[in-house]
Amino acid sequence: MTYLGEAAATLRQAYAPTKKHPGPAVARCPKQMKVALSSLRAVLDAVCAEFAEDDAEVAKDYASAQSFLTELEERVCRTVPAQGF
Repeated sequence: MTYLGEAAATLRQAYAPTKKHPGPAVARCPKQMKVALSSLRAVLDAVCAEFAEDDAEVAKDYASAQSFLTELEERVCRTVPAQGF
């Protein structure tokens, strides 16, 4: 769980607004980032779901990480619709 938490914290820091760039961050390659975030969420499910049933602290961290990854994916993986000509 430690490595997954560190990965989520690193993503949170990387995509946090800054003074220089206060607007919402957008992934340069949204399709690839979406795959990466979905994969991280799947690993989190596989590793933590069972432990979350027995440990309240793990359950809290698990829920927080899941909601963060979902929110981050929705925020940074927006694709621009194709323009029909």
